[in-house]
Order: sequence, then structure tokens, then C-alpha cells
Amino acid sequence: MTETSLSIDELTNLLGPSTANWPRLGLTVARGTPIDPQAVDEVTVRQGASVLGFTEPSTEFPGRRVYRAVITDGHPGVRFPAGFLPPDPILARHNERLRWLPADHPDRPAEGAVRRRTSDPQH
Repeated sequence: MTETSLSIDELTNLLGPSTANWPRLGLTVARGTPIDPQAVDEVTVRQGASVLGFTEPSTEFPGRRVYRAVITDGHPGVRFPAGFLPPDPILARHNERLRWLPADHPDRPAEGAVRRRTSDPQH
């Protein structure tokens, strides 16, 4: 998997405008995925060395992508609906960790600690 981060323009052209904010959140977005490192039309989203999520082609809806939020190291990712790319992958992983990890898991955030985006006046 190449570690060259995509520019906002490259990301928008590849995945659409809903992903343009990802680099502004301090995230690295690079081509390839944990499952298919050579995939040129799919990406992995990282925060530092941690994989937050990745995209893959939808098997049910040709031409659409599925985003997977990785909730622990080595986890295959929680699938989001085909065509939905989270505007904030950090928030997406956080919320999926709250939803799926048991209370005693070391990666589970504190209850009720849902991180909200503050840069968007509508949220």
C-alpha cells in the first residue's frame, strides 16, 4: 500500500465531495486497503499510524463503495451502507467503538463521550 497521501482534489475526484474534509481533520488518506494494498480506486484512512477505516467496492450495488470503520487493530471493519462515506472518520470510529466493543475493552471510549464536529455550524 502506498503511503503517499492524496490531496483534497485527488480525494474529491476519487470519492466525491463528502470526503474533502478528511485531510483537514489531520487524516492521511492513501490509495490501497488493508485487504487489497494494490487497489488504486480504494483508500485507507489513517490517524497517525492507526487505521481508522477504508473503502471497498460494494458487492451488492455495483459502482458504489462501502466504508469500513476499523474499531480495533486487525478488525475487518464495521460496514457502513453502500454509498455512505462518513464526513468525519474519527467520529465514525469512535461511535462504532461505543456501539460494538464491550464495556471492559481497552479501546472502548467512555460512555457518552461522543465526539462532535465543531467546525460545521449545522452540527
